[in-house]
Amino acid sequence: MAITPSTVQALEAMRNGAGDDSSVFGMSESTIARRVKSAAAAAGLGVNFSGHSGRVGLAQRMTAAGAPAQAVMVQGR
Repeated sequence: MAITPSTVQALEAMRNGAGDDSSVFGMSESTIARRVKSAAAAAGLGVNFSGHSGRVGLAQRMTAAGAPAQAVMVQGR
């Protein structure tokens, strides 16, 4: 599994009661982008993060771990 159990827990914690009828974990794209940007800034990582940053990081981790290109493409949609 490319997403670790601790990552799933963190994403669930970010959900904060959002409804299940929307996008990923019930959040809109703009909500995800705002939360990622805010969390990165709060962690002192800077402001150059977006909702897409996780997808890029996942692809990099999978590639470094030797995952085949097809698997990286499927996980990244």
